[in-house]
Order: sequence, then structure tokens, then C-alpha cells
Amino acid sequence: MLPTIALQHHNAAIDFGASSVGGALSATASAGTITQNGGTLTVAGTSAFTTSTADQAVTLSNTANALTGAVSLTTSGTAGDVTIDNGTTALGVQGTVSGNLVLTSGEAITDSAALSVLGTTTVTTDVADKTITLDSLASTGAVLLTTSGTTGDVVIDNGTTALDLGASTISGTLSATSG
Repeated sequence: MLPTIALQHHNAAIDFGASSVGGALSATASAGTITQNGGTLTVAGTSAFTTSTADQAVTLSNTANALTGAVSLTTSGTAGDVTIDNGTTALGVQGTVSGNLVLTSGEAITDSAALSVLGTTTVTTDVADKTITLDSLASTGAVLLTTSGTTGDVVIDNGTTALDLGASTISGTLSATSG
């Protein structure tokens, strides 16, 4: 069994340095943001990132990150933005983002369970012919999608929420369902 690491910072932000976790990672900043300034974050199991104070962001934007398992996101307020670049590792996300959501990966991007976003959702696969599948999405803001190559297909189902499809570049087929 792989170890689980749980970080909870009371009245403080979390700033990851270069880190490698062989199991699951759960990080909660009870006051402040979750960021990384010191290198790649690698997690072999699931990851959970929570900011408990309203309008605090999660920013994990190192282009070499490798979050292997499902990634759970929780922010609150109206500007609890989340930005994740998962390098060349497939990215599966779920949770509630109370601001804008920006996801980038060199592999497929999916929602591994329900994903609710109160702001704009921007999803990019930055390697040719990788897919985006968000079939459990509920985004109240615009959804902007970018794939490249010739088979960078996108499937999006915004459930019962009206889908506002913003400026997008999709290199394959698009299947979109709006509430």
C-alpha cells in the first residue's frame, strides 16, 4: 500500500517545492493559496487541493508536473481560481471551483467525477491528437477548448447548465451537450 501524505496549514498558504509523493496527496490551506515555486510536483496516487478561505487560488503551473491519479479541487468565494499544468501526464479532475479553471496537459484531459466551475473554464491539450472529455461538467462561465493535430476530439456535457462555448480551436470532432 502506498503512503498518503496530508498537509493542512492553519492560517497559512502552501507553497510546494520540488516534491515527489509515492501515494496520495491531500493539501488544505485553511488561510491562503496553494502554489509551487520550487520545481515539479509528482504524485503517484490521487491528489486533493483545497483552499478553505474565500477567493484563494490553487496554482500548480510547472510544465513538468505529473499528477497521476484523479485530482480533486475545492475552492470557495467568487474568485477561487485554479490553474493546473500537468506536463505530459493525463489529467482527470473533479470538484468545485468557485472561480476560473485553467487546465493544460500533453495527454488526455477528463473529469473523473462531477466538476463544477463558477467562472470561465479553459482546457488545452498542448500535444497533437490528445482528447478532452468533460462529460460531468457544470460550468456557469464560458468554456474555451483547444486541441491540436488531426484527432484532438472534444466531448463536453454541461449537464443541466447552459453551455457558453467561447472561442475555441478543436482539431478533431466536437460533441457538445448543453442544459
